[in-house]
Amino acid sequence: MVWNVTPEAFISGEPVSDDTYTYLSGTKGDYYKINKITGKTIWKKHLNVPLYGDLSIGKTLVYIQGKNGNLFAIDKNDGSVSWEFNSKVPEERAYFYYSQGVEKNNVLYIGTASKKIYAINTLNGKLLWEVDTKDWIRSKPVLVNNNLYFASLSGEMVAIDISGNTPKTMWSNKISDHGIMANLAGNKSIILAIDNNMWMHGINPNTGQEVWRESVLDGQWVDNKFYASDEITGQQSSPTIVDDILYIAGPDGFLNAVDVNTGKEKWKFELASNVSPSPTVAHGMVFVGQTYNSYNEYYALDKNTGEIKWKTEAFGPVWISPVEANGLMFLGNMIGDFFAFDPLNGDIKWSYRTANDTPYKDKSLEFKSGHGWPPGVYCNPAVEGNVVYTGSWAGFYYAFDQKTGKLLWKSKTQPDSTLGGLPDSSAPVLHKNYLYVQKAGREIAAINKNSGKIEWAWEAPVGFLQNGTVAAHGNMFFGSAVRQVTTLPYNATIFAFTDVENGGKLQWQYKGGGGLTAPVITKDKLVFGSSADPFMTCLDPKTGNVIWRTYVGGIMLESVPAIYGNKVYALIKNGYLYAIK
Repeated sequence: MVWNVTPEAFISGEPVSDDTYTYLSGTKGDYYKINKITGKTIWKKHLNVPLYGDLSIGKTLVYIQGKNGNLFAIDKNDGSVSWEFNSKVPEERAYFYYSQGVEKNNVLYIGTASKKIYAINTLNGKLLWEVDTKDWIRSKPVLVNNNLYFASLSGEMVAIDISGNTPKTMWSNKISDHGIMANLAGNKSIILAIDNNMWMHGINPNTGQEVWRESVLDGQWVDNKFYASDEITGQQSSPTIVDDILYIAGPDGFLNAVDVNTGKEKWKFELASNVSPSPTVAHGMVFVGQTYNSYNEYYALDKNTGEIKWKTEAFGPVWISPVEANGLMFLGNMIGDFFAFDPLNGDIKWSYRTANDTPYKDKSLEFKSGHGWPPGVYCNPAVEGNVVYTGSWAGFYYAFDQKTGKLLWKSKTQPDSTLGGLPDSSAPVLHKNYLYVQKAGREIAAINKNSGKIEWAWEAPVGFLQNGTVAAHGNMFFGSAVRQVTTLPYNATIFAFTDVENGGKLQWQYKGGGGLTAPVITKDKLVFGSSADPFMTCLDPKTGNVIWRTYVGGIMLESVPAIYGNKVYALIKNGYLYAIK
């Protein structure tokens, strides 16, 4: 470590540097000039607005984004505000409103989430002109001589001649089916753009035609098709489908509403976070929160438009989805709190700290003890009647009265020799008289839903982890287990049992499917992805015989497919959403 500076809030976006100094901003309104050799803070200033998004740098000014859509021009010498620009075209579904900008001859060229490119006079902050675009602009434009090139989240690239007082479009070309968020680069011979599928495109600056393309990832070509050896990583959300609209949060940090029949985007909302939870739809709203590396914000969005109905930071980071019952929503967070809240406004009605009555109830959240602390709630709740069930890394499953939050029972599923970490992402599933859960890392257990007593358990083979939610239907239930979680290919197996009322006996097993992902079931089909191989698979649930297998090019981790009509929908870890008949 040469030096470090710790702002009083989250750093709001990518800092920028010139030869000697680095400039950065924080989410609570502070911004800094730091000597990048010594780490000494030259000045620290404050604005009375939250600051979110990447900074831009010019000859004498630094440009900082405000959360309200404002753009502040900051004098490099003393940190004073030279001018403030407001686009007056808000886009509340975007977390970061502006792209990085590029400055030339006292003009700043910058893209926005309101589907516009602006040219702003850097001497006074006045708008010189604007150009409409087809989608949000997130990548930094590039200037080559008197031509401005920019790209959008729809994969379109546009070239504009800026030599006169009025911009003239030279060409417009859709170069990718994937959005472009990385900053552009180029010269008079070639313009370079990297899309969200990790392909680099070389574009002729005069015609807009693609000269070449190459994957940024390693891989190989087979039959004129490229197979990447790496994946676009990040948390995976499971699809939620209501009224022919599919809601999904992807590893790109966006929540998308997609037409279930065509795959076309209806709207998008930027979460600016890895997102694990599946969206929950209720009361005409979509509920979803941020997970890792986030600002701990939770949202209720209009399900038709994606506009914010309310948001809160009261819940903290969340891994799971809320469930709705009797006019309340139930949700747990990654630091071990379980809530009931009003879905209309986010007001918390009651909460329970899952570290209560454990040896670690008084430990700081900063206490380091490896996997299992803080004792977060990592499994989706289940509801029935007036009861809500959930589990926590504190090592217990719980049953609460929905209205009052009274603890009805808790059942320990963690060995005495283990510190936290269980139950994990395997959600409790109610079927007949039992709650089927993960126990001790290697077991599926059946807890009597009324008493909390464990009345049946099955242990996976030696060396296997059981961390996938079960699927239950009729007189059967289905679980999965995985070996060598950190080594590819994984070794995963689906296991079929009669339910506990019928003895809980193993009926068949299928090697090569499931694992850290769970199956879903209809009357005559069991469908699952795999953390073991790049296939979606469909089995006969009675016999385990294969009905079909379809290559999808990547694995699934803790997300689950969704069945709607005659299709199954799945988000794969390579970043693609698939619809399969």
